[in-house]
Amino acid sequence: MIDALFAAAVAATAAASQVQPPPYRPDWLRRPSGDDVASVYPMNAQRRGVSGRGEIACLVAADGRVYDCKVLSEEPAGFGFGDAALRLARYFQMRPGYEPGNPDRPHVNIPIRFIMYGGSMRRVTELQSPAWTSAPTFADVARAYPAKGAGAVGLVTLQCRLGEDGAVKDACETQEETPRDKGFARSARELAPLFRIDPGADVLKQGKTLWVTLTFRLTSADSDDLKSRRIADPRWVALPAPRQVAQLFPAQAAAKGLTTGRGVASCRVSADGTMTDCKPLPGEPDGLGFSQSAVVMASAFRMSPWTNGGGPVDGAIVNLPIRFDLAPDASAPPAAKP
Repeated sequence: MIDALFAAAVAATAAASQVQPPPYRPDWLRRPSGDDVASVYPMNAQRRGVSGRGEIACLVAADGRVYDCKVLSEEPAGFGFGDAALRLARYFQMRPGYEPGNPDRPHVNIPIRFIMYGGSMRRVTELQSPAWTSAPTFADVARAYPAKGAGAVGLVTLQCRLGEDGAVKDACETQEETPRDKGFARSARELAPLFRIDPGADVLKQGKTLWVTLTFRLTSADSDDLKSRRIADPRWVALPAPRQVAQLFPAQAAAKGLTTGRGVASCRVSADGTMTDCKPLPGEPDGLGFSQSAVVMASAFRMSPWTNGGGPVDGAIVNLPIRFDLAPDASAPPAAKP
Protein backbone atom coordinates (compact mmCIF):
# COMPACT_ATOMS: atom_id res chain seq x y z
CA MET A 1 0.00 0.00 0.00
CA ILE A 2 1.20 3.51 -0.76
CA ASP A 3 1.14 5.32 2.59
CA ALA A 4 2.74 8.54 1.35
CA LEU A 5 3.99 10.19 -1.80
CA PHE A 6 6.61 12.49 -3.27
CA ALA A 7 6.05 15.41 -5.68
CA ALA A 8 8.04 15.18 -8.91
CA ALA A 9 11.39 16.89 -9.05
CA VAL A 10 11.28 18.46 -12.48
CA ALA A 11 13.71 20.53 -14.53
CA ALA A 12 13.68 21.28 -18.24
CA THR A 13 16.27 22.34 -20.79
CA ALA A 14 16.31 22.95 -24.52
CA ALA A 15 16.87 19.64 -26.26
CA ALA A 16 19.28 19.16 -29.12
CA SER A 17 17.90 18.66 -32.61
CA GLN A 18 19.28 18.83 -36.10
CA VAL A 19 18.10 22.44 -36.37
CA GLN A 20 18.78 24.09 -33.03
CA PRO A 21 15.86 26.25 -31.79
CA PRO A 22 16.54 29.49 -29.94
CA PRO A 23 17.48 29.09 -26.26
CA TYR A 24 14.34 28.42 -24.28
CA ARG A 25 13.90 28.16 -20.51
CA PRO A 26 10.39 27.04 -19.61
CA ASP A 27 8.25 28.86 -17.07
CA TRP A 28 6.03 26.05 -15.80
CA LEU A 29 2.36 26.83 -15.27
CA ARG A 30 1.50 23.28 -14.25
CA ARG A 31 3.48 20.23 -13.18
CA PRO A 32 2.55 16.83 -11.74
CA SER A 33 1.41 16.75 -8.13
CA GLY A 34 2.59 14.23 -5.58
CA ASP A 35 -0.59 12.23 -6.10
CA ASP A 36 0.09 12.17 -9.86
CA VAL A 37 3.60 10.81 -9.29
CA ALA A 38 2.39 8.19 -6.82
CA SER A 39 -0.25 7.01 -9.29
CA VAL A 40 2.38 6.05 -11.89
CA TYR A 41 5.23 4.98 -9.59
CA PRO A 42 6.30 1.55 -10.93
CA MET A 43 4.89 -1.12 -8.60
CA ASN A 44 7.97 -3.34 -8.80
CA ALA A 45 10.11 -0.41 -7.71
CA GLN A 46 7.68 0.35 -4.88
CA ARG A 47 7.74 -3.21 -3.60
CA ARG A 48 11.55 -3.24 -3.60
CA GLY A 49 11.92 0.28 -2.21
CA VAL A 50 13.81 1.53 -5.27
CA SER A 51 14.09 5.21 -6.18
CA GLY A 52 14.76 6.18 -9.78
CA ARG A 53 14.76 8.74 -12.53
CA GLY A 54 13.17 8.96 -15.97
CA GLU A 55 13.93 11.62 -18.55
CA ILE A 56 11.66 12.39 -21.51
CA ALA A 57 12.05 14.69 -24.54
CA CYS A 58 8.93 16.47 -25.81
CA LEU A 59 7.73 18.98 -28.37
CA VAL A 60 5.87 22.05 -27.13
CA ALA A 61 2.44 23.04 -28.45
CA ALA A 62 1.32 26.64 -28.95
CA ASP A 63 -0.58 26.61 -25.65
CA GLY A 64 2.47 25.43 -23.71
CA ARG A 65 1.46 21.79 -23.36
CA VAL A 66 3.95 19.07 -24.29
CA TYR A 67 3.35 16.29 -26.77
CA ASP A 68 5.05 13.61 -28.88
CA CYS A 69 7.27 12.67 -25.93
CA LYS A 70 9.95 9.98 -26.02
CA VAL A 71 12.02 8.36 -23.29
CA LEU A 72 15.61 9.56 -23.29
CA SER A 73 16.88 7.58 -20.31
CA GLU A 74 15.92 5.83 -17.11
CA GLU A 75 17.90 4.93 -14.00
CA PRO A 76 18.07 2.24 -12.84
CA ALA A 77 17.09 0.33 -15.94
CA GLY A 78 14.41 -2.32 -15.93
CA PHE A 79 12.00 -0.78 -13.39
CA GLY A 80 9.84 1.22 -15.80
CA PHE A 81 10.77 4.74 -14.66
CA GLY A 82 10.95 5.92 -18.29
CA ASP A 83 7.42 4.75 -19.04
CA ALA A 84 6.22 6.30 -15.77
CA ALA A 85 7.72 9.63 -16.81
CA LEU A 86 5.90 9.41 -20.15
CA ARG A 87 2.60 8.95 -18.33
CA LEU A 88 3.22 12.20 -16.46
CA ALA A 89 3.70 14.25 -19.65
CA ARG A 90 0.02 15.21 -19.80
CA TYR A 91 0.34 17.10 -16.51
CA PHE A 92 2.95 19.56 -17.82
CA GLN A 93 2.11 22.96 -19.23
CA MET A 94 4.46 25.92 -19.61
CA ARG A 95 3.95 29.58 -20.35
CA PRO A 96 4.49 29.93 -24.14
CA GLY A 97 7.79 31.72 -24.64
CA TYR A 98 7.95 31.89 -28.42
CA GLU A 99 5.94 33.26 -31.32
CA PRO A 100 3.12 30.84 -32.28
CA GLY A 101 3.97 31.28 -35.96
CA ASN A 102 7.55 30.16 -35.51
CA PRO A 103 7.91 26.80 -37.32
CA ASP A 104 10.84 25.80 -35.06
CA ARG A 105 8.82 24.94 -31.99
CA PRO A 106 10.97 24.29 -28.94
CA HIS A 107 11.90 20.94 -27.56
CA VAL A 108 12.29 20.35 -23.85
CA ASN A 109 13.95 17.60 -21.87
CA ILE A 110 12.12 16.82 -18.64
CA PRO A 111 13.93 14.76 -15.98
CA ILE A 112 11.65 13.41 -13.25
CA ARG A 113 12.82 11.82 -10.01
CA PHE A 114 10.88 9.12 -8.20
CA ILE A 115 12.13 9.01 -4.63
CA MET A 116 11.57 6.44 -1.89
CA TYR A 117 12.38 7.17 1.73
CA GLY A 118 12.98 4.21 4.01
CA GLY A 119 11.14 1.87 1.67
CA SER A 120 7.99 3.98 1.38
CA MET A 121 7.05 7.26 -0.21
CA ARG A 122 6.85 10.10 2.30
CA ARG A 123 4.22 12.81 1.92
CA VAL A 124 6.02 15.91 0.73
CA THR A 125 4.92 18.88 -1.33
CA GLU A 126 6.68 21.02 -3.91
CA LEU A 127 5.98 24.67 -3.17
CA GLN A 128 5.08 26.50 -6.37
CA SER A 129 6.08 30.18 -6.86
CA PRO A 130 7.32 30.73 -3.30
CA ALA A 131 6.76 34.19 -1.80
CA TRP A 132 10.40 34.89 -1.00
CA THR A 133 11.08 37.51 1.67
CA SER A 134 14.80 37.37 0.95
CA ALA A 135 17.04 35.95 -1.77
CA PRO A 136 20.65 36.32 -2.96
CA THR A 137 21.77 39.80 -4.01
CA PHE A 138 23.96 40.86 -6.93
CA ALA A 139 26.91 40.98 -4.52
CA ASP A 140 26.15 37.43 -3.34
CA VAL A 141 26.06 36.16 -6.93
CA ALA A 142 29.35 37.90 -7.74
CA ARG A 143 31.04 36.33 -4.71
CA ALA A 144 29.71 32.85 -5.51
CA TYR A 145 30.75 32.84 -9.18
CA PRO A 146 33.15 29.87 -9.62
CA ALA A 147 36.82 30.43 -10.35
CA LYS A 148 36.58 27.96 -13.25
CA GLY A 149 33.65 29.83 -14.81
CA ALA A 150 35.96 31.83 -17.10
CA GLY A 151 33.27 34.44 -17.78
CA ALA A 152 30.68 31.93 -19.02
CA VAL A 153 27.02 32.16 -18.01
CA GLY A 154 26.05 29.25 -15.77
CA LEU A 155 22.49 27.89 -15.77
CA VAL A 156 21.57 25.72 -12.80
CA THR A 157 18.35 24.21 -11.47
CA LEU A 158 18.27 22.81 -7.94
CA GLN A 159 15.62 21.11 -5.91
CA CYS A 160 15.96 21.92 -2.21
CA ARG A 161 14.13 21.30 1.03
CA LEU A 162 12.50 24.17 2.89
CA GLY A 163 13.08 24.21 6.63
CA GLU A 164 10.56 24.93 9.37
CA ASP A 165 12.10 28.39 9.78
CA GLY A 166 11.28 29.26 6.17
CA ALA A 167 14.90 29.04 4.99
CA VAL A 168 16.11 26.80 2.18
CA LYS A 169 18.38 24.00 3.36
CA ASP A 170 21.69 23.38 1.61
CA ALA A 171 21.00 19.67 1.00
CA CYS A 172 19.95 20.36 -2.61
CA GLU A 173 19.85 18.04 -5.60
CA THR A 174 21.16 19.32 -8.93
CA GLN A 175 18.60 18.93 -11.69
CA GLU A 176 20.37 20.91 -14.40
CA GLU A 177 23.85 22.40 -14.86
CA THR A 178 25.08 24.09 -18.04
CA PRO A 179 27.99 24.12 -18.72
CA ARG A 180 29.12 21.19 -16.61
CA ASP A 181 32.33 20.73 -14.64
CA LYS A 182 32.93 24.44 -14.04
CA GLY A 183 31.56 24.64 -10.53
CA PHE A 184 28.25 26.34 -11.27
CA ALA A 185 26.12 23.79 -9.39
CA ARG A 186 28.35 24.15 -6.33
CA SER A 187 27.99 27.93 -6.49
CA ALA A 188 24.21 27.61 -6.71
CA ARG A 189 24.15 25.33 -3.66
CA GLU A 190 26.17 27.94 -1.76
CA LEU A 191 23.54 30.56 -2.60
CA ALA A 192 20.54 28.34 -1.79
CA PRO A 193 20.49 28.98 2.00
CA LEU A 194 20.02 32.72 1.32
CA PHE A 195 16.44 32.08 0.15
CA ARG A 196 13.75 32.47 2.79
CA ILE A 197 9.98 32.76 3.04
CA ASP A 198 8.09 34.29 5.95
CA PRO A 199 8.60 31.84 8.87
CA GLY A 200 4.99 32.55 9.88
CA ALA A 201 3.57 31.53 6.49
CA ASP A 202 0.53 29.26 6.70
CA VAL A 203 2.15 26.72 4.38
CA LEU A 204 4.81 26.02 7.03
CA LYS A 205 2.14 25.26 9.64
CA GLN A 206 0.71 22.32 7.68
CA GLY A 207 3.38 19.91 8.85
CA LYS A 208 4.38 18.85 5.35
CA THR A 209 7.90 18.37 4.03
CA LEU A 210 8.25 21.21 1.54
CA TRP A 211 10.55 21.25 -1.48
CA VAL A 212 11.25 24.13 -3.84
CA THR A 213 12.81 24.33 -7.29
CA LEU A 214 15.42 27.09 -7.65
CA THR A 215 16.76 28.37 -10.96
CA PHE A 216 20.02 30.31 -11.27
CA ARG A 217 21.60 32.35 -14.03
CA LEU A 218 25.12 32.93 -12.75
CA THR A 219 27.30 35.64 -14.30
CA SER A 220 30.72 36.97 -13.33
CA ALA A 221 31.34 40.26 -11.52
CA ASP A 222 32.80 41.65 -14.76
CA SER A 223 29.66 40.95 -16.78
CA ASP A 224 27.38 43.74 -17.96
CA ASP A 225 24.49 42.07 -16.13
CA LEU A 226 26.14 42.48 -12.74
CA LYS A 227 27.82 45.81 -13.41
CA SER A 228 24.56 47.44 -14.47
CA ARG A 229 22.34 45.30 -12.20
CA ARG A 230 20.36 44.26 -15.24
CA ILE A 231 17.29 42.11 -14.63
CA ALA A 232 15.07 40.13 -16.98
CA ASP A 233 11.74 38.37 -16.54
CA PRO A 234 10.88 39.69 -13.06
CA ARG A 235 8.04 38.03 -11.17
CA TRP A 236 5.58 40.60 -9.85
CA VAL A 237 4.02 39.52 -6.56
CA ALA A 238 1.97 42.70 -5.93
CA LEU A 239 0.32 45.05 -8.43
CA PRO A 240 -2.13 47.93 -7.95
CA ALA A 241 -5.83 47.22 -8.36
CA PRO A 242 -7.60 49.04 -11.23
CA ARG A 243 -9.68 50.92 -8.66
CA GLN A 244 -6.51 52.27 -7.03
CA VAL A 245 -5.20 53.47 -10.40
CA ALA A 246 -8.49 55.19 -11.27
CA GLN A 247 -8.47 57.05 -7.95
CA LEU A 248 -5.16 58.69 -8.86
CA PHE A 249 -6.31 60.12 -12.20
CA PRO A 250 -4.78 63.64 -12.26
CA ALA A 251 -7.28 66.40 -11.53
CA GLN A 252 -5.63 68.78 -14.02
CA ALA A 253 -6.03 66.19 -16.80
CA ALA A 254 -9.69 65.62 -15.91
CA ALA A 255 -10.24 69.40 -15.92
CA LYS A 256 -9.05 69.49 -19.53
CA GLY A 257 -11.58 66.83 -20.52
CA LEU A 258 -9.09 63.95 -20.80
CA THR A 259 -10.28 60.46 -19.87
CA THR A 260 -7.03 58.54 -20.32
CA GLY A 261 -3.30 59.03 -20.08
CA ARG A 262 -0.02 57.31 -19.37
CA GLY A 263 2.49 58.02 -16.65
CA VAL A 264 5.97 56.56 -16.17
CA ALA A 265 7.84 56.17 -12.88
CA SER A 266 11.52 55.25 -12.77
CA CYS A 267 12.30 53.35 -9.56
CA ARG A 268 15.10 51.50 -7.85
CA VAL A 269 14.28 47.98 -6.66
CA SER A 270 15.12 47.29 -3.03
CA ALA A 271 16.40 43.94 -1.75
CA ASP A 272 12.87 42.90 -0.74
CA GLY A 273 11.42 43.77 -4.15
CA THR A 274 9.69 47.03 -3.24
CA MET A 275 10.08 50.21 -5.30
CA THR A 276 12.19 53.06 -3.87
CA ASP A 277 13.64 56.40 -5.04
CA CYS A 278 10.93 56.76 -7.69
CA LYS A 279 11.08 59.70 -10.09
CA PRO A 280 8.65 60.80 -12.84
CA LEU A 281 9.60 60.41 -16.49
CA PRO A 282 7.76 62.14 -19.37
CA GLY A 283 4.13 61.03 -19.59
CA GLU A 284 1.55 60.97 -22.38
CA PRO A 285 0.42 63.69 -22.53
CA ASP A 286 3.19 65.26 -20.51
CA GLY A 287 2.83 67.98 -17.93
CA LEU A 288 -0.62 66.98 -16.66
CA GLY A 289 0.38 64.96 -13.62
CA PHE A 290 0.22 61.42 -15.02
CA SER A 291 3.83 60.56 -14.14
CA GLN A 292 3.49 62.15 -10.69
CA SER A 293 0.52 59.84 -10.11
CA ALA A 294 2.63 56.95 -11.38
CA VAL A 295 5.27 57.74 -8.73
CA VAL A 296 2.59 57.55 -6.02
CA MET A 297 1.20 54.34 -7.51
CA ALA A 298 4.65 52.71 -7.58
CA SER A 299 4.40 51.92 -3.87
CA ALA A 300 1.78 49.28 -4.74
CA PHE A 301 4.25 47.36 -6.94
CA ARG A 302 6.48 44.64 -5.54
CA MET A 303 8.51 42.01 -7.35
CA SER A 304 9.96 38.80 -6.02
CA PRO A 305 13.55 39.33 -4.84
CA TRP A 306 14.54 36.56 -7.28
CA THR A 307 13.48 36.68 -10.94
CA ASN A 308 11.89 33.95 -13.03
CA GLY A 309 15.09 34.03 -15.05
CA GLY A 310 17.17 33.06 -12.01
CA GLY A 311 18.77 36.30 -10.85
CA PRO A 312 18.69 39.00 -8.13
CA VAL A 313 16.87 42.32 -8.30
CA ASP A 314 18.38 44.57 -5.62
CA GLY A 315 19.50 47.96 -6.90
CA ALA A 316 18.10 47.50 -10.41
CA ILE A 317 16.41 50.48 -12.07
CA VAL A 318 13.00 49.75 -13.60
CA ASN A 319 10.56 51.95 -15.50
CA LEU A 320 6.89 51.45 -14.62
CA PRO A 321 4.50 52.65 -17.36
CA ILE A 322 1.00 52.97 -15.91
CA ARG A 323 -2.19 53.65 -17.89
CA PHE A 324 -4.70 55.86 -16.08
CA ASP A 325 -8.36 55.77 -17.15
CA LEU A 326 -10.90 58.10 -15.64
CA ALA A 327 -13.72 56.19 -13.99
CA PRO A 328 -16.94 56.61 -16.05
CA ASP A 329 -18.87 58.05 -13.12
CA ALA A 330 -16.08 60.52 -12.34
CA SER A 331 -16.62 62.48 -15.56
CA ALA A 332 -20.41 62.28 -15.61
CA PRO A 333 -22.38 65.41 -14.51
CA PRO A 334 -24.00 65.17 -11.08
CA ALA A 335 -27.58 63.95 -11.05
CA ALA A 336 -30.27 66.63 -10.62
CA LYS A 337 -31.73 66.82 -7.16
CA PRO A 338 -35.48 66.10 -6.94
